[in-house]
Amino acid sequence: MMAQGKAEIEQQAAGWVEWIHGHVHDTETAARFDRWIEADPRHVDAFAHMSALWEAGALTRALATCMARNDNEGAEPPARSETQDQPESTDREQTPRAARPPRPGRLANLTFRPKTWARAVAGLAAALVLMLAYPALHDHFFEDVDYATRIGQSRLVALQDGTRIRLGGATRLHVRITPWSRHVTMARGLAFFDVAHERTRTFAVSAGETRVQVLGTAFDVELLDDDAQQVRVYRGRVRVGHAGNSWTLPAGSGLFVSGQLAKRLTGIEGQGPDWMQGWFDAQDTPLAQLLERINRTSPVPVMLAHPELGELRISGRLRLSSTQDAIDVICASQGLRHYRKGGAIVLAR
Repeated sequence: MMAQGKAEIEQQAAGWVEWIHGHVHDTETAARFDRWIEADPRHVDAFAHMSALWEAGALTRALATCMARNDNEGAEPPARSETQDQPESTDREQTPRAARPPRPGRLANLTFRPKTWARAVAGLAAALVLMLAYPALHDHFFEDVDYATRIGQSRLVALQDGTRIRLGGATRLHVRITPWSRHVTMARGLAFFDVAHERTRTFAVSAGETRVQVLGTAFDVELLDDDAQQVRVYRGRVRVGHAGNSWTLPAGSGLFVSGQLAKRLTGIEGQGPDWMQGWFDAQDTPLAQLLERINRTSPVPVMLAHPELGELRISGRLRLSSTQDAIDVICASQGLRHYRKGGAIVLAR
């Protein structure tokens, strides 16, 4: 069997680095990258190597210095190596055709033209220091973690890219960070995102049928039930997609969606949501949704004696960190009463 050589692997890595930094990241090509990076530990090391060179300022200076003197500038990219042109073999399954990287460009050409490389060595000297850390860089490029909170618990999570996520009570989400994307999938609950700005990687949150995509901003996302989601923006701008529609939301605005219903929210103030301090500003909020919020923090579940009470509308500022205070405000404003039954608090007429 003929194993891949170091030069071939590094050329493939260079192609992937250039694609990640200069192309729209479609799902099909991203899946190809997944297969390629996982096929061989040497792929991880080579990708870290090329990524470090790309990020180094010395690379730009080296390109500017040497590419103008490159006799091959403007020529077609080199043909595939003999290894690539050979028939498929058992060993080639390590790098299947569907997992091969896009054709490399300037970075790969700089790396693999011996005369050009020699002229660039001085300019890349500072970047080479990063090579000492290559084995540890895998953890910097990838993060695939679940985070969750219990009822009444709040948790602050710091991601490897500098993004900070505040999870509310009874919240569960999954974070996946790769070299080309940052994506969070919310299964339930409420979370506030303070997203670190990056030039090349977007940050997206999927919550039920709603998808929020940003470049760098602060916003919260709430899953109210299987069909309803809410997004509020405190800094920057986000794009929200739901049921085939999309909206651009600037800071100070928000969106509530439920099925085919979409309602714009205004008057979103401050640097972050009040729920992080234990408060909630209800604005014509259905009682059923308000109780869902209360039950994320209440040590005792709060229920309705009759489902139709969930349609009652509540407005006002409630202290959700105190279940009793919130219930007192609800009962006073709606003419309800409450009582204990089977370890729960029941609201009734």
